[in-house]
Amino acid sequence: MTATRNRRVGTLTLGISLIGMGGLFLTHILMPSLISYSFIFRLWPLILICLGMEVILAYVINKEQHFLYDGWAVFIMIGMMCFSAAMAAVQILFEYGRITGNITI
Repeated sequence: MTATRNRRVGTLTLGISLIGMGGLFLTHILMPSLISYSFIFRLWPLILICLGMEVILAYVINKEQHFLYDGWAVFIMIGMMCFSAAMAAVQILFEYGRITGNITI
């Protein structure tokens, strides 16, 4: 009897997404003229692309191995993106809301 190993698809994408988005937000905080929030927010499709590549690679590399989607990893990715967007919105409010009284993004 052979034990089948389960591979959780989505964990690698979660790690890559957290490192990548964290790096982009840190870059904006340290050098705001280099990268803007609107640019960062436009990169969200990269998470879907990475997840799709991970699914395809998991299937192609090891067809005998049973793999599961890591639902928690996907949930955490979505939650982190929402949290990052909220934090960016708060910073925009602090930076632009007090100066003019009007919030224009």
